[in-house]
Amino acid sequence: MITVTFCISLRINFLSVFFERIINSLDFTPNKMDIYYNEFSTPKFFIKYNPKLLQLLSLAEVDGGITSFNLYDNKYSNENVTPFFRAKILDTTFSNNQVICILEWVSYPTLYFTPDIHFLNKYLCNEVKIVFLFAYNLLDVRTGKTYFLKKILNSESRWGKRVMVNSMPFIAAPVMFYGKEYFRIIPKDILLKIPNSQEITIKNQDIVAIKLFGLYENPNLHRDSQKRYWKTTSLSLRIKKYQENVFSEDAITQYKKRYKKMKEGNVKKRNKSYDSC
Repeated sequence: MITVTFCISLRINFLSVFFERIINSLDFTPNKMDIYYNEFSTPKFFIKYNPKLLQLLSLAEVDGGITSFNLYDNKYSNENVTPFFRAKILDTTFSNNQVICILEWVSYPTLYFTPDIHFLNKYLCNEVKIVFLFAYNLLDVRTGKTYFLKKILNSESRWGKRVMVNSMPFIAAPVMFYGKEYFRIIPKDILLKIPNSQEITIKNQDIVAIKLFGLYENPNLHRDSQKRYWKTTSLSLRIKKYQENVFSEDAITQYKKRYKKMKEGNVKKRNKSYDSC
């Protein structure tokens, strides 16, 4: 299954406009959906698609709204995989009223669009900044999947593997684009050392484009290119460093903070409803 994972920094006041544009451009009409809330609320799976979905989106994990969703067409089932779309809104992590969003298109055997400069030129603007875009074969990265970080970073593992750290994927994908926000993970000068890399500008955004091989080519024929990417970028070490930064604060402490903030928000909502009576 060909997959495009697109991570953006998005201004909050442009959130519904951007998602409406994305959903309307899909090559299928949404019929069913999964929706996810914060960790204190139960998700709903494979329910009827609600066109008012965009009005229910959450800007943070603690405000009770929808934090992520999956969209399917009317032919999708466990036995029949058809194109589908995923979106996740992460916590507000940047200043200037911005959120980080991760979008994912999954299609088999080919995508209805080409993840290239023209695609980015269509969606990037002052309100939408690219963090990264990866295009790859989802079935290929699954064959090398493991849940043990020590094993997955082992040099004997497949170089086409994908490592996930708190919703952030790390992979030597056939097609990759990196924006300014990503350069804090892998510096731009390191990315430009990769063969077939180039620095480009789209909508005044500084971007590094890398093509290891063709998106529809057999990845088994290009393991050396993927290995070179891992080695040149010191990706294993950068994954470990990123993981340490992400989980530097005790997970239980983070959980308690979110729960406390959620309770405070619910109290304010109840008080406001009482005042309006």
